[in-house]
Amino acid sequence: NWLASWRGPDDCSGGLRLGHHQGWLYVAAQVRDDGRGIAAKDPGAAWNRDGIELFLDLRPDRDGQDPGYGGQGGQLMVGLPAAEGALLIRDGGANLGVAGRTRSAWRALPGGWELELAIPLDGKLAALRPGAVAGFAAVLNDADDDSGARLRLFWAGSRDSWRDRGGLGRLVVR
Repeated sequence: NWLASWRGPDDCSGGLRLGHHQGWLYVAAQVRDDGRGIAAKDPGAAWNRDGIELFLDLRPDRDGQDPGYGGQGGQLMVGLPAAEGALLIRDGGANLGVAGRTRSAWRALPGGWELELAIPLDGKLAALRPGAVAGFAAVLNDADDDSGARLRLFWAGSRDSWRDRGGLGRLVVR
């Protein structure tokens, strides 16, 4: 159980802001975290370290019998480095195809960290324009040491959001 190990807001909590302008989706996260870590067994796994995951379903109202993204959405994983350095950004299951073109910055703060992403709104994401409604979920991953992410806090969705869009919330583009 990922939540059973949560020790309160200082252990892992945060906020996420989204915006868009001139063909870019902007994401800003500010996180309280009492320690940073990366899984020693799989250091290339963005989901198994401190960071965030984003899930977008660009056709949220299609037939509920199909739990997958069907090429119309997917997952973006963003992991922090062990010390200084660049963020590790990966497309996940049913990938969005934006990982290599995403602009990013992050910094450590006393008792936490913050990051900013600029994601191009082209290709699959070109539909995210004013008036659009998309399925959306965000996950905050917490890895306090080299054993990997021991805690995942979800805003909508579930541990299966990488393959099942069923529990996603709604993102309304204004």
